Parts: sequence; C-alpha cells; structure tokens
Amino acid sequence: SAISGIASGRPLDGISRGLIVGTRNATYTTFKNVKRMKSVRGFHTIKLNETLNHNQIYVSNEDYDFVLDYIVKHLPDTAKRNV
Repeated sequence: SAISGIASGRPLDGISRGLIVGTRNATYTTFKNVKRMKSVRGFHTIKLNETLNHNQIYVSNEDYDFVLDYIVKHLPDTAKRNV
C-alpha cells in the first residue's frame, strides 16, 4: 500500500490505507495450541498465548467465572500448569 501511494504521488494516503486494512477487530484462538493462559480478573480479561498469536478475551463480571472455567477445561495440560 505504501508503494502504491508513492507511485500515485501521495505516499501518506497509501500508508494510511495499509494501516486501515491491516487492523483487525477479532482473532481466533485454537485451544489445543495455547501455551499459556493468564487471568486478569481486575480488568475482566483472560489472555491466551499461542506461539505467534496473543488473544485477549474481555468478559463481563457476571460471566467471568463461567467463561474462565470453560476455557480452562478446554486447554491442553501444558497451558493449565501456567494458570
């Protein structure tokens, strides 16, 4: 996108287009690939780390225990040791 912006004589437009296209609102985590999980109750967040993927799950206070329990039950044993 930067190259196309430079070619058109408007490099900043090409760069900003690339940044907009490159952003994402959601990621997918495969439980069997999770290497480490971290629960941050104060921020209502559960962090799941794979080798090259890091995902954060935001949960309401009312559902936090249910979601945490569900995730822990589906993690591989190696990730559970790091809980």
